[in-house]
Amino acid sequence: MLLAGVLADCEPSLFENHVVLDSTGVSLLGPGWFRIQLSGPWQERNVVVHVDYGDGFWEADRISLERMTVSATGVLSGILLLPVAPTRIRIGWQSKGIPQPVVIGLHRASLARISFFLLVRELRPRPMHALSCMIVILHRRGRRGLGDWLYGRYAGTGFEAAESNLELAESQSRYPTAVPRSDAVPGQPLFSVLVPSYNPDVPFLRACLQSVLSQTCPDWELCIVDDCSTDMRVNETIRAFALKDARIKFVARESNGHISVATNTALSLATGIYIVPLDHDDELHPMALAELATAVALRPELDLVFTDEDKIDVKGCRRSPFLKTGYNPELIRAQNCVSHVAAYKRAIVQRLGGFREGYEGSQDWDLALRVADHSGANRIGHIPKIMYHWRTTSTSTAVSAEAKPYALDSAIRAVEDALGRKGSRDAYVTPLLRLPGSLRVVFPIAEGGVRVSLIVLTGSRLSAAFRQQCLDAASASRISLEFLEAAIIGETIRGQGQAKNIAASRAQAEVLVFLDATVEGISSGWLEEIVSQAAREDVGVVGGKLYGRDGRIRNGGYVVDREGAIHAPHQGMSGQHLGHANRARLAQNVSGVPSCCMAVRRSVFEMLGGFDETLAEPYCSVDFCLRANAAGLSTVWTPYAEFVDHCEDDLGGLPVPGGVPRWDGEVDRLVERDTARRRRWQEASRPMSSGELRFT
Repeated sequence: MLLAGVLADCEPSLFENHVVLDSTGVSLLGPGWFRIQLSGPWQERNVVVHVDYGDGFWEADRISLERMTVSATGVLSGILLLPVAPTRIRIGWQSKGIPQPVVIGLHRASLARISFFLLVRELRPRPMHALSCMIVILHRRGRRGLGDWLYGRYAGTGFEAAESNLELAESQSRYPTAVPRSDAVPGQPLFSVLVPSYNPDVPFLRACLQSVLSQTCPDWELCIVDDCSTDMRVNETIRAFALKDARIKFVARESNGHISVATNTALSLATGIYIVPLDHDDELHPMALAELATAVALRPELDLVFTDEDKIDVKGCRRSPFLKTGYNPELIRAQNCVSHVAAYKRAIVQRLGGFREGYEGSQDWDLALRVADHSGANRIGHIPKIMYHWRTTSTSTAVSAEAKPYALDSAIRAVEDALGRKGSRDAYVTPLLRLPGSLRVVFPIAEGGVRVSLIVLTGSRLSAAFRQQCLDAASASRISLEFLEAAIIGETIRGQGQAKNIAASRAQAEVLVFLDATVEGISSGWLEEIVSQAAREDVGVVGGKLYGRDGRIRNGGYVVDREGAIHAPHQGMSGQHLGHANRARLAQNVSGVPSCCMAVRRSVFEMLGGFDETLAEPYCSVDFCLRANAAGLSTVWTPYAEFVDHCEDDLGGLPVPGGVPRWDGEVDRLVERDTARRRRWQEASRPMSSGELRFT
């Protein structure tokens, strides 16, 4: 298919020239692999592609084609993967000449041809190194994993070697060494392990049951319910295990009820203080129950405790560690960040009605949301150790969310129900097509609209172009905008807080949006996103995703560790970086966000007394957010409001490998003279850090 494109005005972009193909021809493409050909006045190969799947163009989804091949006639060629049918495609480039129309050719390509293209491209620069990497990935992840890695490398979304090494090193530190089995401890809680089974592979079922018998903690009972399996070997295997240990309880259902019903039957057999759901082909680490027992002994008020996890393949090889943060109320609406292994107080689960029918595939996600709403975040604990091994089979969502398509529908309804319980009845949930199994929650602005004071930090008068760009963003939503300038007096960087406080004192609108004059919103709806988030009653401060001029992530929020040191997740990574477990692409709670692109209700700003004028950035912004957290209001970082900072200076601190800048010395000076601040910073950091931190 040959498509002609013309230069067009559209959403702001990091690239000075772009051509947009609308739905006239693009929608006919459908999903699949395509060879893309570009011809035009190219001065360089710095070309990128953005695809709109119906929710606008996003910088985070940019596909870099800077290593495209060029023919003798000057035609650039590359490949493009479209997971679903697009509505628009935007081609962007930097050109030193006069912009002219370009011609776009998009031709469907076979998977074999694409694979060969990727393979040759990857082997060309460093053949031996690339070959060794591919052999390891093929062994650990299979052919599909190798294909994903090759395309990720091509499109700029794959993990760099340093990141992979960091992930491996951190995951190994979370595997504790098993200790000899101990005797029962008086007063130690009994754990009821619930296993619903239906036609599992018998070898995996045996491994699952054996992992329970191998626990170093003896205070458990195993409640197994077979949901009318058609494979007779399943019942035979379970009965054989039940004869080995009196702690195993077994019931065979006479009809198939699906996983929620079967798990509730197992729940009816349970007598333990805590229940621990376990899938019929997964495995527990030998110390899983011992770690849970230690956690609840230290904090008996906990109603829910969860650990980290990884995946285990059919050969028994472990991979893909899922290293979690402490309980994150915003993140759990985007992904099941509790998952396995999780221990729930049985009395609370029974009080809430157990596992709900109709939510199969995401019944554990739904349960975690309901228990969290019932108990609150302070009664949820996280153990930063990998205690669960999730089996990857062709029918498991551990491989792909597409394996159980009904699970996505269940997840959406579970999150919508949670929003309804919080009173957010106008909010709605949409799946992220490019991140299977992940969700986005949209909080629309109320029908009456909202008044916003845009406070711009500047040393000179605002340009007409800047004003118009902000007015355009406001006109696309129910936002009335007023401009206020925050002029810095003197050369001291500590004057920023004072300038913003003075400007905020003149504001009359409901929501304050702080923006540096060098910062530009580049995603459609950026203003509506941060304002609608800030308008929520349980939210204190909101920040967006900030890029540098080079397209790399400049700020993805701040996280404060237990020692009070500030960390900047994802800083310095490519704009297409997914982050560990996709966290660079999902809305979540953080310790703080920078004031160069921040939104806060005026009532909250006044209640907190504004910014601390004695602090420089980023401490001024982080301290402001932590004061909001201490007042019971959360800080939200949203990747759906994208900004670019045209200033060449970095945002506080010196970038280091892994994107983890630290400002320990300044924090030490701050807390030495202010005991209250030390306590506030350390207390507010606990929900975010919860032990070891994960930054990428």
